[in-house]
Amino acid sequence: MKHRNTINFMFWMMNWNPNWIEKVWKDNPMLIAHFNEKFEGLNRRHDPATAIVRFFFELSEDNQELLINWVTNCYDWTEIQDGDLDQ
Repeated sequence: MKHRNTINFMFWMMNWNPNWIEKVWKDNPMLIAHFNEKFEGLNRRHDPATAIVRFFFELSEDNQELLINWVTNCYDWTEIQDGDLDQ
């Protein structure tokens, strides 16, 4: 599939696990606390789809890349999808 990583990331954005911040930034407890607070605030003000997109764009480029790499390596949309998008 030509855009597998992009599709995978989009599926993750709609199906994230509640403790994903702890997994992505497991080596930086201070960022975990900061990002949890930031994400919870966004979730209070926005619907979940908007909150995750806003959160992503508020990250530094390094943290965006860390998140993208984590999703690419640790999430597989085909485990929750029938494979209809393979066509």
